[in-house]
Amino acid sequence: MLRVVSIGVRDQEPAAGTPEDIRFTRSKDNKVLYAIVLGWPGDNEILSITSLSGKNLAVENLTGVSLLGPEEGMYIPLEYHQDDHPLHLTLPEKPADELAYVIKLSFSEKIPY
Repeated sequence: MLRVVSIGVRDQEPAAGTPEDIRFTRSKDNKVLYAIVLGWPGDNEILSITSLSGKNLAVENLTGVSLLGPEEGMYIPLEYHQDDHPLHLTLPEKPADELAYVIKLSFSEKIPY
């Protein structure tokens, strides 16, 4: 019986996420926030991160936003803006077919969250 369950698990495709499925982590020095987006919204689309609204995260110390590229050490700079609404990021064409996409938000000081 264990063998049947094991085969069933291995044969499953990973569940696809959506652009609204976002997870966060930060660097040890608390100056970089990583947003892991579990789905691609579309080429040249605006990704709005509602949990990073002007009420929750002021971007005065935000020095840059970039998408981690498909190759090691590759970063794609992103345009962004924020008001009292979500942080809005302008995405490029889809760089690769991945299960998740990582956006790096760099701050000059500790993350004001």
